[in-house]
Formats: sequence, C-alpha cells, structure tokens
Amino acid sequence: MQTDPLSSIPRSTPVKNIAPVSVFSFLNYREFLSAWAHEHKQKKGVFSGEWFARQAGIKARSLFGMVVRGKRNLSYTTIPLFIQGLGLKGREAKFFEKLVLLNQSQVDEEKLRLLKELHVIKHRGSQQSAVKSEFKRIKDYEDLMHHWYVPALRELVKTSGFRLDFDWIAKKFKFRVTAKQVQESWQVLLRLGLVELKDNRWVTRFEKILIDPKITSIALRKFYKSILSYAAVAVKEDACTTRELGSVVLAVGPGDFFKIKEKFNALRDSIIQDFGNTPQSDDVCLVSFQIIQLTESCLASTKEKTNEENV
Repeated sequence: MQTDPLSSIPRSTPVKNIAPVSVFSFLNYREFLSAWAHEHKQKKGVFSGEWFARQAGIKARSLFGMVVRGKRNLSYTTIPLFIQGLGLKGREAKFFEKLVLLNQSQVDEEKLRLLKELHVIKHRGSQQSAVKSEFKRIKDYEDLMHHWYVPALRELVKTSGFRLDFDWIAKKFKFRVTAKQVQESWQVLLRLGLVELKDNRWVTRFEKILIDPKITSIALRKFYKSILSYAAVAVKEDACTTRELGSVVLAVGPGDFFKIKEKFNALRDSIIQDFGNTPQSDDVCLVSFQIIQLTESCLASTKEKTNEENV
C-alpha cells in the first residue's frame, strides 16, 4: 500500500500570525506547493495529502506529495482541482495555472509565451519582483544570444583596429550579417552594459559572461541552433585554412557518455584559459563542441517517461 509522504509531518501546535505564502513569489509551482503545505501545517498544526485530496476532490491521497517531489505532473483535469484545494481565486488561480504549464512545458516558444503571460497577470508590488526579474533576465539573455554575431561583435571589440563602423563590421564578418543587424547588436551590447567607451576607445566590460542554463535554456537553444547553422555555411563556403572540422562515432559503455562530456568541458575551459585573454587580438573565431547521443538510453527513457507522466 502506497503511503503519503506528507502524512508523516509531525503534528505541531498551531501558530497564529503566520505570513501567508503568495504564489506570486514563486517561479516553480512544486516549490509553492511545498511552502503552502508547511504554512498550513504551522497554522493548523497538521497537514496530510489525504486531507488535501478531500479538499480538492481528488481520489488519490498521495498525489499531492508525488507532485511536489516531481513524480507526477498536473494535467488540465487536475490543475483546477489543485486550485480548489489551495483556495486560490482570481489572478492567483490564473497565475498558478500558467505557472504549472510553464514548468511542465518542453517547447521553448511556449515557455516564453507563458512567461510573458505570467508577467502580465502579476499585480503591482514587491511580491511580483521575482517574475518581473526572471522575465527581464531571460529577455536580456535572449537578446544577447539570439544570433551568433551578437557575442561575436563583443569579441571583435577586443581586436586591434576595431572601428565602430557598421558597414566595416559587416565586411569583417564576411557579409554574413548586415549593417543593420550589426547596429541592432551594438545597441544590445550597450543596453546590457557589455561595452563602454574608455579613453576614446571602445572596450569590453566583464572578463566573462556567466550563463545559468536553468534560467536561460530558451536563449541557449536558440544560440546553439544559430551556431550549427553558421557551421553548415562555413563547411560549404570557407577555405579549409580558416576552419577545422572533425567528428567520430563511437559505441560507448554505461556512463561513458557523461565522462566524454566532462572531457569536453575540461577542454573548453582549457582553451578559454590559454587563449581567452590574449593581449593582442586580431581575429574572432568560433570554437564549438557537440556531443550527441545517437541512440535512446533505456534508463533515461524510463526515467523521463515516469517524471513526465500526467495525472
């Protein structure tokens, strides 16, 4: 018989004047559910998944705990029931619904649309800052990494003889970018504070741009697609003296895929360390790595199917 993981929360003395948990303060609905359950326990002295199931009109008393732990997803049928059990109304209910769909979506365009909708739904006040800040960060990263030539332009600033001439820059990039695109990219770099005018010379700010894949997965995937598209053009049009391509297909053992990834990451970091701070730079180059699992892993497939099951 399956036990409810939340039913073991020990009974405690109810505490009054507990600050209410606001769904607007969360960007992960499972974290909100966990915080809401603990707040209820503090106020009422006890909480169980069985009690929540009765409140929400759900048959499975262990569902709440399984959703919180990521073992189950919510569906269009159970989302309204959870909203009922949580006692959410109006904008709070709408916000929770969109948050669930955002967290469970696997489509980049849909995630961005839902994030924008969350931004619109928000009320005024400090409790909305988390969504507003997240939306701004993703928008900034999306602008920075929308195409290969935006970060490339930032690196070009480091080279000797750099000129803030959009036509000259387009020519420097082999006319694979227009002067208008260069101008738009330059405005992005200025807005994000990644370049500045110092002693009548344009220079870059910040030695590294740290990317958090948990926050910027949407922007990262767009950037990778842009890189791969550029590589395809380079294979066709660029001389062998200006590019180096290589690949190998391997049958690997259990765990080897992740070991190869570690070696790739170590090599990337080594290249950055050895060549990333060259005092006198003349050119900009792209160093790109791809390691792709060509066959489906039985273990990964089973785990993924379990985690993504909707109820």
